[in-house]
Amino acid sequence: MGKLLLLMVCIVSGFVNAASGDGKYGSAQVFNVSRTPAFPVKGADFTVDRMSLPYELIDSSDPFFGINERYTIGTGQYATIEDIDNTDDCDYRIVLKEDDGTLIRVLQPNGSVYGLGDEGFLHVSEPGGIGTFFANDVGYNLDDSLTYTPDTEKATCIEFESYELNSTPIYNPYAPNISGTPQTIITLSTEFSFKPTVTDSDTALSALNFSIKNKPDWMTFIAATGELYGMPTGLGTYSDIEIIVSDGTFTVSLSPFSVTVVDGSIETSVSGGSMSVISILLGVMVAVVRRRKQFAMPLLLAMLPMKGVAAENQNWYLGVGGGVAKVKPEVNVVDYERDKDSSPVLMLNAGYCFTEKYCLDAKYTHVNNFEIASSNDSIYLDYHVTSVGVKYTPFLQLDYFTPYVIAGASYFNVNSASSLVETEEDVRFSYGIGAKVYEKDNVALLIDAMRHAKDLSSFTLSVQYNFSNESAENR
Repeated sequence: MGKLLLLMVCIVSGFVNAASGDGKYGSAQVFNVSRTPAFPVKGADFTVDRMSLPYELIDSSDPFFGINERYTIGTGQYATIEDIDNTDDCDYRIVLKEDDGTLIRVLQPNGSVYGLGDEGFLHVSEPGGIGTFFANDVGYNLDDSLTYTPDTEKATCIEFESYELNSTPIYNPYAPNISGTPQTIITLSTEFSFKPTVTDSDTALSALNFSIKNKPDWMTFIAATGELYGMPTGLGTYSDIEIIVSDGTFTVSLSPFSVTVVDGSIETSVSGGSMSVISILLGVMVAVVRRRKQFAMPLLLAMLPMKGVAAENQNWYLGVGGGVAKVKPEVNVVDYERDKDSSPVLMLNAGYCFTEKYCLDAKYTHVNNFEIASSNDSIYLDYHVTSVGVKYTPFLQLDYFTPYVIAGASYFNVNSASSLVETEEDVRFSYGIGAKVYEKDNVALLIDAMRHAKDLSSFTLSVQYNFSNESAENR
């Protein structure tokens, strides 16, 4: 009877040992972890946290305090645990294998199994508060944690041999993803700065490796983050710059890009077609509005989204500001005269720049409650002026002062609550000068002086926001 029982144990042991090699654990299932408490207690909560890439013992001369390095499980590979002695005090090693079962190498030559549970188990190969955790579920990420209630403390051979091993298919690691749009045109006085956006679902960003090809000498590259920055030292185009990231298994790169350094004082040409389209639209607007004033606003709005008619540095901008208007209306009402010739104004501004020199600029100027007074009464006028013009920067562009000129047309509307003053509408030629007096990042401070008609001029200070990562010196 005793011999029969021994034979049955040997048969079962041999069968289960063979089955123990079927546990195929991929890169989202095997982690080096910290453990709390130091060793699992049966029936009590046990936590493994700070999941990281597992260790490989590479100096077997000291199996307890040997030299360790991190390892990754590549595509088509898996880690598994094997019994190496078949004694009552089982000793288990961790090995790395190809999908077909071919041994690649031994990762940990020995150790014990602790904390068997539905969620997985812990392999401990050296003293301390760390170990290698094998999860029965796929999908854990670096820095994750897990708390469960184990069925064992240190597992006996029989307990581990009867443990239901993981049957999930081999897990293929994800490749990192890199994206971002760097500046492509800068001036000599503008610092280039770009940091790509990088994600990786199963590798910590701190574990990724960055490299670069065709880096200009004046740029500095940070290999830990992929950041690239620098102040240009000369004009020209620096081509085929490529930022590369690797997680040890996959290597991906950002699409190669070029950076062109231009002199801010040199005019960037605008295509003849652009100016022709602008001139034609302005002319049509003036001609039609003089005959049908109700078409003024639709035409003005239609001129704004002129995409694709010019080449470089295309940027939208919006602004808001205020100031003062000089008003000299004709007063035809008996006993009334202008009480004053100035009034506060509100100005809204929008535009689209085709190059560093040429922009299509739209303004709405509101002059509120301009007063015409008699000895015992006052009449208030409301001015609404919608202007569209071409903004051109013909002068040197300095860091804190960039002058420009504007010329175009204004739709001019005057209203009054008094029946003594008739409502006036007209289209007028408008022109003006201005300057950008400060710029930081995408925000600029501007001053403008506009002549809307013979009886209305405005002087405004505005804040403008540019919807672009590129430096647009003319705004």
